[in-house]
Amino acid sequence: MAQNLKLEELTSSSDVPGGSVGGTEAGGIAAAGGPTLPPLRDNPKQGLAPIGTEGRLLPVTRLSPVTGAGNKGIPLSEYSILPRSGAKSLKTSETHGIGKSKVGPIKPGAGLGTSLSVKLTVAGLAAAVILAGSILAVFIIISRDECSWQLCQNNALCTDGIDHFTCTCVSGFNGTYCETDIDECASNPCQSGGNCTDGVNGYNCTCPSGFAGVNCETGVDECAGSPCQNGGTCVDGVNQFSCTCADGFDGTLCDIDIDECGSSPCQNGGTCQDGVNQFTCDCLAGYLGDVCGSEDDECASAPCQNGGDCVDGVNMYTCNCADGFEGDDCEINFDECHSSPCQNGGACNDAVNQYTCDCAGATGYEGTHCEADINGCSPDPCHTVANCADNPAPGTGAICTCAMGYAGDGQTSGTGCTDIDECGSGPCQNGGDCVDEVNMYTCNCAAGYQGDNCETNINECASNPCQNGGNCVDGVNQYTCTCAGGYEGTHCETNTDECASNPCQNGGACNDAVNQYTCTCAAGYEGTHCETNTDECASNPCQNGGACNDAVNQYTCDCAGAAGYEGTHCETDTDECGSGPCQNGGACNDAVNQYTCDCAGATGYEGTHCETDTDECASSPCQNGGACNDAVNQYTCDCAGATGYEGTHCETDIDGCAATPCVDDATCDDTAAPGTGATCTCNAGFDGDGLASGSGCTATTTAPP
Repeated sequence: MAQNLKLEELTSSSDVPGGSVGGTEAGGIAAAGGPTLPPLRDNPKQGLAPIGTEGRLLPVTRLSPVTGAGNKGIPLSEYSILPRSGAKSLKTSETHGIGKSKVGPIKPGAGLGTSLSVKLTVAGLAAAVILAGSILAVFIIISRDECSWQLCQNNALCTDGIDHFTCTCVSGFNGTYCETDIDECASNPCQSGGNCTDGVNGYNCTCPSGFAGVNCETGVDECAGSPCQNGGTCVDGVNQFSCTCADGFDGTLCDIDIDECGSSPCQNGGTCQDGVNQFTCDCLAGYLGDVCGSEDDECASAPCQNGGDCVDGVNMYTCNCADGFEGDDCEINFDECHSSPCQNGGACNDAVNQYTCDCAGATGYEGTHCEADINGCSPDPCHTVANCADNPAPGTGAICTCAMGYAGDGQTSGTGCTDIDECGSGPCQNGGDCVDEVNMYTCNCAAGYQGDNCETNINECASNPCQNGGNCVDGVNQYTCTCAGGYEGTHCETNTDECASNPCQNGGACNDAVNQYTCTCAAGYEGTHCETNTDECASNPCQNGGACNDAVNQYTCDCAGAAGYEGTHCETDTDECGSGPCQNGGACNDAVNQYTCDCAGATGYEGTHCETDTDECASSPCQNGGACNDAVNQYTCDCAGATGYEGTHCETDIDGCAATPCVDDATCDDTAAPGTGATCTCNAGFDGDGLASGSGCTATTTAPP
């Protein structure tokens, strides 16, 4: 069957207009009230009969022989495929598509003259006619409008062709049936972070604040309204602006006159008067200068004595006296012995800015103020790590006490002081090493621990080592970073290269970003990964139903579906029989984009190219053990192995009476077992074995009474 034909099952039926088969005309069949069909040729060997259907002469397959009699119906349940090979044009229209006859039981008749009921299937005519003891199924090629199926979607234009249709999509849709809405957002047309909303044959960009335009490509100029006052310069930003103010002004819009008096620049009680980008000071009497910072120098006469420092004031001065002197002009030597600084009866001797104590009268004491008991620790009688304390009673010696961490009497002349081992109790945890020291110990902690006793696991995540939003998981002397999408590396410091897997197809350039990528497609491609070849077939350049195969920036026409056409645009008709494909004398019938081999002239052969010798023995026609010998277009049965049988198919029991073994006056009966001969029985009034080769039959002699 040609590839462009489709088998349809027609399940319902009704009467054909015109009623019934009315008779014959030159061997043809005429439907009452309708056109005369071409003559039928019944060939018992080929089983073919050409009939006329809607403008073509087409071969149909003869069905099984009619059996039975009377009103027994023969159901038409088989179907035949009707190729277009060898078609002869008639006057009616071109056809495409095929049907299946299923018209219910047809009663056998007594020849062409019998009126037969003919049925009409849902899509065309179907008839059955009894001819020469066989039922001939008549099929109709149905001319149909595939566009009536309304498979083209979304307002597409349907163009009907021969056994096919084409959907021409409206803008914004594609696909065989225009079922796919083209995603205009796939090329990411919206700029500046705009959100793309796909529509039919278009898209809409919802721009973030600060951007405008069809594709959000234009930054909004927030300075357009001249918001900055008092000569301020406007600097445009994204969804904002800032004002660079002229000297003397401040505020978001430079609308505030800066108060230069706000910092209280005027000194010494001067009054500040604010101006634009300036101020003036009204000074009190006795002061002068821009900020009233200058006055007259009363120290110029050096009034302070004995090295005193003069400090100028307003219409006055003050003397800061050197140590040991006092008075307005530092003219008086101060008596340092006035406060009786010498203790325990020591005598005070005054000098300039100092005094000395004479301890001769302070028995048993010494020191700057005769305050110190003469020390029993000098010389030191105690061990080097012992503390020496003078006995409270003057002149009674010293007391030795070992320092913390040591034990003993502390005296060099006694047991001295011995270091106590603070590591003996094993205070260091988590594998820390203990180092004994004086009155203490130190733990050298294992990696990852800290604390006096190494009791604390160091939180290596405290320094926030994980970058770019990575999550830090603390361990012992280590940490791991669980990175946010789009980052990798020990510290999530590396932007993952989403382009590493080469996602962009067909030569597209990959642009890496954080946790994403975009593809810049090569010419002729589009889509997120440049996976879609731009459709150059949209203009339908291929003729005669040729299929357009889109390529990159080009197209080719596949003429397989162009009903026997070839050429760049399927504009040239093709002769498929030119190569002589049919073998063994088979006739080649050229059709549109195909050919078929009519094996009628290749007697005894079958197959697509009449290349196969038909095996007439395949149906096991020889019976009763007869051997089948295949030949071209025939077979013979060798009945040697079919003991007792003969005939074309070894189907006939060899009749023992056929050779006339009995005499005329005997009755011959074939024996039941094949090949065992016959039984001869003399007729009444005769005696003998009845055999022609035996005694035969002799009339019975009756003795006279």
